[in-house]
Amino acid sequence: MYPYRKIGQKIERGLPFWARWWPLLQHRHDSSYLSQAGWFSSIKAGKAVTPTGAPLPWYTYPSIDYLRPHLLSEHAKNWNVFEYGCGQSTHYWATHCAHVHALEHDAKWRAYLTPSLPQNVTLLSADAANKITYAAAILEPNIKFDIIIIDAKNRNSCAKKAPEALTEAGVIIWDDSERVSNKQGLKQLLKNGFKALHFTGLGPLHAQPSRTTIFYRQNNIFNL
Repeated sequence: MYPYRKIGQKIERGLPFWARWWPLLQHRHDSSYLSQAGWFSSIKAGKAVTPTGAPLPWYTYPSIDYLRPHLLSEHAKNWNVFEYGCGQSTHYWATHCAHVHALEHDAKWRAYLTPSLPQNVTLLSADAANKITYAAAILEPNIKFDIIIIDAKNRNSCAKKAPEALTEAGVIIWDDSERVSNKQGLKQLLKNGFKALHFTGLGPLHAQPSRTTIFYRQNNIFNL
């Protein structure tokens, strides 16, 4: 049976993502955690969404669960957010917070997203080939942010620059923080007095667990 199993694995690798998970989709239980979190809905939609189709970031579900009550609070309506990267998460943050500045290096992706973005989103651009100017783009709005998300290019460089644009009570959210390539930036934040709260698990459209980390200092907006 081994040769047939090997052939089957090759066929499976050539299938679209949704097709590989179709048998599981057919037998899902609506009461299961993955169903209620929107994992099945995200596969069907081809983007990160809740079961009702509302946008979600591609963070781990445990981190999304943690953020939910904070974003539903009255305080969230006054928060300013900066994202390194742009996509479903931009819609997610814009729904709950006062204003979102999002930095996107890809011109085609930027043009695709622009028509659908709400009025409380300012889309910025920078050349990702230049690590210094890309990371420093966070200083262009000349305001302090309550939440900064590192989820795009040059993450270690962004981690060095982000604290300059962060409010005293602000937090930094770093997605895919488990990657070895992020090690330098993670150490830098800890060295600068931040503490780390890790959330490991599945996320939308992810078949393997990853990690989202919230970096915070004393007297922060999440009361950590």
